[in-house]
Amino acid sequence: MMHKKEFIQPVACTIEAKSFLRNLSLVKMSFPEEWLDLLSMLQAEKTDRLNKPNTIPIRSLNAALATFLPYLIGAPNAIRKKIEFAIDEDIDSRQREQPSWLLAYKELDVEKLWFLTRAWLNETYRGCESLETVDGLLRLQDLQWQSTTIPLVKGVCDNGTADVSPLAYKVLPAYIADMLVNSCVCIPVGLEEKRLLRIPVETGAQLMTWPPAYFIDKKHRKHGYSYTIDITLQTTPGIPEPRVLFHYGVRRWHCESCLEDGKLYLKHQTSVYLHQSKALLDMAQTKTFTVATIEAIRVEGNTPRIPAWTNHLPQIAKRFGVIIPNAQELTQHPMKWLAGHEGIEIGIVCRNTRYHPIGTGIGPDVQEIITQQIMGILAPQISLLKPFKSFPIPRKIEAHPMMGDLRDIAIHDRLAALEKSVGPKVVIEVRWQKEIVRDMLVDRIIALLTGPRPPLIETSEQSNHADLMQLEDGAIHEDDLTNSEWSYEEDTNQENKSKRKPARKRAKDPLPQQALEQKSLPLPDGGELVIVTIPLDSIGSPLPAPDKKNKQTIHTHTNDRAAKIFRELEPASYPTLVLVELPNYKHPDLRRQFGQRDPKNALRLGMARTGRLTQFITSDASDLDKLRSRSESAVKDGLRQLGYIPFPINFSIPNVAIPDPLLVLGIWFIRITKRRSAVGVHLPVIVLMHTMQHKIFVWLPHDGQIRPYHQALLEITQLNPEQVKKRKRQDALNQVRQFLLNESARQGVENVVAFAVAQNARSTWPGLYNTEAAFDALRFEKGERLFSAKSLPINFRLIRLRTNQRNETPEWYIPGAKPTTTTQGLWVEGDANKQANRLFYSIASKPHTAAKFMVGKQLKPGENYRIPSIVEIIPLILHENDDAATWAIAVDQWRKMGYLTSDMTLFPLPLEFAKKMDEYAAVIGPWIFPEEWKGDEDENEDENEDETRVISE
Repeated sequence: MMHKKEFIQPVACTIEAKSFLRNLSLVKMSFPEEWLDLLSMLQAEKTDRLNKPNTIPIRSLNAALATFLPYLIGAPNAIRKKIEFAIDEDIDSRQREQPSWLLAYKELDVEKLWFLTRAWLNETYRGCESLETVDGLLRLQDLQWQSTTIPLVKGVCDNGTADVSPLAYKVLPAYIADMLVNSCVCIPVGLEEKRLLRIPVETGAQLMTWPPAYFIDKKHRKHGYSYTIDITLQTTPGIPEPRVLFHYGVRRWHCESCLEDGKLYLKHQTSVYLHQSKALLDMAQTKTFTVATIEAIRVEGNTPRIPAWTNHLPQIAKRFGVIIPNAQELTQHPMKWLAGHEGIEIGIVCRNTRYHPIGTGIGPDVQEIITQQIMGILAPQISLLKPFKSFPIPRKIEAHPMMGDLRDIAIHDRLAALEKSVGPKVVIEVRWQKEIVRDMLVDRIIALLTGPRPPLIETSEQSNHADLMQLEDGAIHEDDLTNSEWSYEEDTNQENKSKRKPARKRAKDPLPQQALEQKSLPLPDGGELVIVTIPLDSIGSPLPAPDKKNKQTIHTHTNDRAAKIFRELEPASYPTLVLVELPNYKHPDLRRQFGQRDPKNALRLGMARTGRLTQFITSDASDLDKLRSRSESAVKDGLRQLGYIPFPINFSIPNVAIPDPLLVLGIWFIRITKRRSAVGVHLPVIVLMHTMQHKIFVWLPHDGQIRPYHQALLEITQLNPEQVKKRKRQDALNQVRQFLLNESARQGVENVVAFAVAQNARSTWPGLYNTEAAFDALRFEKGERLFSAKSLPINFRLIRLRTNQRNETPEWYIPGAKPTTTTQGLWVEGDANKQANRLFYSIASKPHTAAKFMVGKQLKPGENYRIPSIVEIIPLILHENDDAATWAIAVDQWRKMGYLTSDMTLFPLPLEFAKKMDEYAAVIGPWIFPEEWKGDEDENEDENEDETRVISE
């Protein structure tokens, strides 16, 4: 239920002025410098890479240390020489210092540490001729503890931002996590209370409830899950104190065998969490998990995949009497080890969350409960921020047409916009496999561009009541939930219920008619939309299976299929969109059968070479309502690719002075590499929208030209891979600098505003890091002289946005919230100065697909919570006499123009269009960095993607 509230509570804290957390006394150990060359020599021998760069597999050593040493803080740090910091590493510039290897509360027995290190060395380099020599050269006395004091804040940067000690980003969250673990605080999960254990992570700290709670489905299968609490230390430009942020999520566990009929049903790489349930090495029992990885591998050729540990942790553990099962045993009997066996508890993360009975996220009511629990322990040292207060937006005289449903716009305007924004002749091809999908797609094209929106009809109100649940060992049974038809009613007053108006919903669209092979729709100014239906035929079949003997890989098969499409199809003469029907290759059954042989990338690449854009839809037609919804979404996204925009983006709000005409820029750095790698690729694009024009344009860096949006998408797929691969960070940034300082002034508009997202831009544009971002001046490189925006020949503004990616903006809830209570709008900090404030928070409305009534995660674990996340807005550069709030309101308005999504977008419209260009760059990624795209299509998916608050806009 949507509530307009005056206040929301961010789950963000400040450190009290007199707290001991401001100066932590610890011990540290640096990795012996003299060991690095010796280990590099061994690694080169093992991998047969003599006189070539080598990476020491230190993560496996760190995993062993985290398993057996009880007093470590956080995960052991990476080791590297001081000169080896990657330029493109996406961390705050103030953290670019060599970290200590180990940090601990007190000195640990060096002999035990030495014993663990030598065990790792002998297991890792077993069989190497130089092992015995190297083993003799690594000395016990090289391991030395040193006392250290870690201050929270070293000072304040020039822009008023807290200058945080680099180690504090890891140490303080881990320290707070251990405070909660040691307090024995219990967190309610389902109908039980669970303790917390800490998980060593690279950034910040993570807590997890343990042991798992269980949900039993109708088939009496157990599904285990835990809640997670991520703790991070964050800074904000202009704020002199750092903040501690807490984020909540859900982690699911494999409870049944991952093997069936000899086949391994497991992602390419899967995280495994291990916790020893007894003390070892005459030391205290650890209160942390270790994270290891199981990999699905093929021994040779096309043999079935088998599970294998990616490091030597089981062998090392065996030296200390700890039996870690081999990967085959663990994946066959995950429940036995999840419950604890032979002194160790092991959980395999279930990454395939789409079909999992445990839903994503947790509700605001549970967030409030957990927050109150942990603040009860931490309150003497840290305190919650004051509630954010609602920032009033003046009511518009008339809503912008693009803020509503596309079909609410007059038919003439919809068709005229196609002509103005795309071209006088537009072609949409429907390449189909099932007739019903073909008919539905054509039906949705015609309905969206020429049909009225179905009217609202009244329905009888229904109320359901929950019965008492039957419990067995604390588990929740699906039978008890479904039989009682659980729902939640916010208002329990029967008199109020009786006064409610009956619920209304839209009438259903009629069933689609049989589509013609070709249909033409005239456009108002003499143009034409042509809809053509064509069977997909063989170009849509799965790619051939890889054949290593003949050097036939997925990449070569993709290129072969793209070449076939290019040969067989005539080049498009007009802006052309192809709606392609394919089976859902991500469905578990098809994924098991075809693996990576989905032809989607091949089709997109081949069609692009013929001048055609592509949008895909899956074939499932078992539910016509869902098919209609998916078809409508596919058509809308296809229209977006064409650059279709019904109206210019100007808007009018009383007392809000937005310049008009105005050029709005969305700056985005396209991601080519699948993983974050040491070799970064920097491909900036800039989307241009004019408040007085229907057109959407894009600037691309390879030739510096500005072109229509649909042409830019096609152009990306044709970029020279070698040219893109060699694109250096400095070159990319200089091109953006050149555009902003020079080209933007040549667009014939006096007023310009640019939007950039901190997490996306700062690895290329260091001037957008928190500690570097300047107010009312441009800074591109770290520490460079500021460039005054007043020197520009235009009135230039720069707005920096930040999302909750990497937990950088806070969770929030409305105090006293029910499971479905949410809100939307703009917010400011409780003590913000109205005249000087430049920090705003934007929250979108709840997605239209979200459930209206819920019981609550504690009673019904299958509920999905997609609570809109906070988007931070900081107008860094303003023109004189500008009001910062004006641009925060502009962000809110341009996020509401979700005419192609039916929901608010995550970013303002120009930036949203820029971000969507990623999907076309993805098809050239495998050719630029093929080593980064090996394995399953989504092998590097973040397993926590569905475990934290979902960015649902």
